[in-house]
This record gives sequence, structure tokens and C-alpha cells, in this order.
Amino acid sequence: MNKLKYWLKALPLGLAIKIRLLRTFKKLIGLPNELYYSQTGEDILIYHLLNEAKEGFYIDVGCHDPIRISNTFSLYLLGWNGINIDADKNVMQKVRKIRKLDINICTAVSDSIKEVTYYRSAETPNVNTISAETHETWKAKWNFNIKDQETITTTTLTNILTEHLAIGKKIDLLTVDVEGHEWEVIKGLDLNLYRPTIIVLECHNLEDFSKSSVYQHLIANEYKLVGFVIMNAYFRNSRTES
Repeated sequence: MNKLKYWLKALPLGLAIKIRLLRTFKKLIGLPNELYYSQTGEDILIYHLLNEAKEGFYIDVGCHDPIRISNTFSLYLLGWNGINIDADKNVMQKVRKIRKLDINICTAVSDSIKEVTYYRSAETPNVNTISAETHETWKAKWNFNIKDQETITTTTLTNILTEHLAIGKKIDLLTVDVEGHEWEVIKGLDLNLYRPTIIVLECHNLEDFSKSSVYQHLIANEYKLVGFVIMNAYFRNSRTES
């Protein structure tokens, strides 16, 4: 399908035209026309780890924004689609408006169905969390203040996928950035039923991370650590390797 025709279907009209004009301008002045949107180049590495596939399926847990610092928006522009998940209602309103061909779900994800406190930052929704420990860390380290908090009910990633995916659907990418709750998200995913090819987890210290429960769990379930860059660890499903 023609790129502009696809973008007109997948995006709001104004945004589709803006992206088309930007790419045309970059081409005219001799720059590569690829556009990347993640915080520290995650989407570039993801794209190459997935062999520059032009189509595929992703799951973005803690998507935070449909475009800005997104690990999946550049894939969406290529023709990928997937499931975006975030607990913030305002974030998900934006995601539903921009990511018209995705499945967009407003919920918190954990290892079970339970009530938790959801902390909203007054500074940025990127650090909203259901982890009280992480909230206190960010408050002490960065002076982030609470805008408000509420009690919400979590679900598991297995429950979400069982509801929304056909049996046997291939998952090329799972990216998880939920401010200190990554282990619970992974623990709530049945890796015997759903095995993403690549799993990306927020991780700020590789030495500590290599001793963590989530690392040990993924290794035990035949995932191999294939990269660490700045603030993310990258795992590949080793069962698919020849």
C-alpha cells in the first residue's frame, strides 16, 4: 500500500500530511527519511533486532504517549499494529486518537487481579506508577510530586491477550515500561502460551538487574539477554533460534 494512503487510514489527517511533508523535506536535503521517536534510540535497536521487518505485531505496556518517547510509533508508521496499554485515562484518549489501527486499552497490568494505588505525577505522566516504592524513589531523587492518586483494579497480560488475540497469533515485540512494576507484568504473562520474539524492559542498572527476579525468570523460560543500552534490557526468545 502507498505510504501516504496508509497513513491517511492509520493517523489523523493533519498528522499524516505533516509526517509526509517532513519525510519529503529530509529527502530533498539528502538526509535519511526514517523517523524515530523513542527516548534513547530504543526503536532503532528494536527495528534491527527484528531484522527490519516491515510488518509485525507489538504489545506496548506503559505506552505513556502515542508518539513522544514511544518504542512502537516508528513501527506503526511502517505498517505494524498491536496493543497499547496504559493506566492513565488522559494518555489513552490521545493514544486512541492517534493510533487508529491499534487495540488501545486503559488498565493497569500486574501479576494478578487486585486493587492498587495509582500515583499520578504532577510533573509528567511518564512516571505515573502503581509501585509505592518507585513513587517514593522518584519523589526523593527528582522531587516529583503527586498530582492525585486513586484506587484501581489491575489485570494480567495473559488475561488481556486471551481476550484480544487469536490463538497462535505471533507476537514480535513486547515492550514494558511501568516504573518499577516490570517484574509483576512479566510474572502475569504465561510464556508457554504467549512468547514474544523480543522483550524490552526498562532497566537502569544492568549489574543489579542481572540479579533480579525478572531476569532469572526470563532466563529460566529460555530467553537470552541480547543487549543493554542506557535504560533498557533486550531479551530474545531463544526457542526460535536455529
